[in-house]
Amino acid sequence: MGGRGNTQPVVPRSIRQPAGVSEHLPDDRGRIVTVPPTSRHEGLSDGRLLYRPEDAATILSVTRTRVYDLIRSGQLPSVKLGRSRRIPGAALHDFVDSLTAEGAK
Repeated sequence: MGGRGNTQPVVPRSIRQPAGVSEHLPDDRGRIVTVPPTSRHEGLSDGRLLYRPEDAATILSVTRTRVYDLIRSGQLPSVKLGRSRRIPGAALHDFVDSLTAEGAK
């Protein structure tokens, strides 16, 4: 196997593989191990606590106008920071969960 200077750069999990998919990665000794999927919402969150409406629209695959409609209707909670509107990451998770629950009925 290669020497110690032959390491690969660490790529964030959300870029390497979609959420919910097992990965095969080298461990500290170079052996390939299977890493189980983590949170099913991992693809939605990049670690930020708050998202701009434009970012939330991209994550939800809807228009910015639709995000503002969801905020106005109370379906998507948001917070106001000065003159800016932000959507908590947890609110995005909860919104997707509510859609999934509605679809299961």
